[in-house]
Amino acid sequence: MINEAERNRRLDSLGGMSNKSQVRDLLMRTGIRQNHYLSFAGGGPKYRFMLSSSFDDDKSNFIGEKSQSIQLNTRNDYELTSWLRLRGDINVAFDKDNSGIGLRSALYNLAPYQMIQDPNGNYLNDYTEFNRVENDTLLKYGFYDNGKNLLQEARAR
Repeated sequence: MINEAERNRRLDSLGGMSNKSQVRDLLMRTGIRQNHYLSFAGGGPKYRFMLSSSFDDDKSNFIGEKSQSIQLNTRNDYELTSWLRLRGDINVAFDKDNSGIGLRSALYNLAPYQMIQDPNGNYLNDYTEFNRVENDTLLKYGFYDNGKNLLQEARAR
């Protein structure tokens, strides 16, 4: 047990801590989005065509989150007679999405005094989702640490 003065001293030390600069410097980045588009069209009096493609590359503000997509589109238009026209369209999309570890929602749940790294650059685990005392007991029996570090998880992906 601790006395009231010690309790107040510990609470005051937490109140003076802020992880805002670590979150900004370690878990955030400048988001970049690129979009490229190319299209060809042509034909004659009885046949027309169009071919287009696009490429999107998106890196969000959170490390580890990115997505890419490629889209191809083709259209062919045939005039078979003066009263009958045949048209065919094909559209294909390929998406690759890496949503990372869900930093956006994880940061909302991170306590403002929960630091990500110590002054030496070592990871500091967060135990808000698992009991720290029970975790220490499990570690003695050879189980893995249930603590979580957002930076370590984002770098592992």
